[in-house]
Amino acid sequence: MLIKPNRTFVTTCFAAFLMLLTLAPSASAASSREDFILYQMSRGDAAELRAAARGTIAGHVKSTTVLDPLAETMLQNAAKGGEWADAVAWGARALGESRNSRYANVLSELSSKKTDKKIRKYAKKALKQVGKNASGDQYQSGTVNLASLKRSADQGYQRLVKNLKPVDGKETIAIATAGMSQSQVMARCGPPSSTSAYITGKSFIPFNFKGGDSVRTMLLYQGQGYLVVSNSSAYTSNANVIEVVIDPDEPGYR
Repeated sequence: MLIKPNRTFVTTCFAAFLMLLTLAPSASAASSREDFILYQMSRGDAAELRAAARGTIAGHVKSTTVLDPLAETMLQNAAKGGEWADAVAWGARALGESRNSRYANVLSELSSKKTDKKIRKYAKKALKQVGKNASGDQYQSGTVNLASLKRSADQGYQRLVKNLKPVDGKETIAIATAGMSQSQVMARCGPPSSTSAYITGKSFIPFNFKGGDSVRTMLLYQGQGYLVVSNSSAYTSNANVIEVVIDPDEPGYR
């Protein structure tokens, strides 16, 4: 004999299933690295946007949670010129590296607008990477509310800072700012877990007599992130912070 299921029982089970879906962790939740990148690009500063774009490339970040706000920030600042032109050009590189056709229209707009030639150059290169004749959903200008992004990014940053693991009795690298000397950082934050130095293109410039920014060093702090410091001159050991990356998942060694 066929037994009809109890309608109330089925309804209750379905409601419980929906509740479980609601309580389950979101697959699109941002990682620590992504939270920090969002914080950087929400600062309203060209240097921070450039750092965010570089972090997106270095971290192989392809999540639309990060790339959508990046695209919106680029569109809103592309016409400003100056430092912003370099920052937006880096953003174009990041969108290109994503290989996501969702940003084809954004890159097409940037490559054809009367913007800085550097932006147009890198937007055209990135457009080839994502595919000019891409189909499917395209990012639309205005989709991301940057004011709301700033509020949520600030909250995300505070969560990151709380999760940092300082060296015994010292402060965390969250206190570091661009321009601070390496000796100041180490006095307040303690020695890094490890360091990694590399030369820059400026070391090959014949007339760079002072030799500034010819060598950069990463100071890696396990459980905190890393700093990048640059030499101020070839004739001194002084170095100053040019970049701060907060990442509680930093292993401290490369």
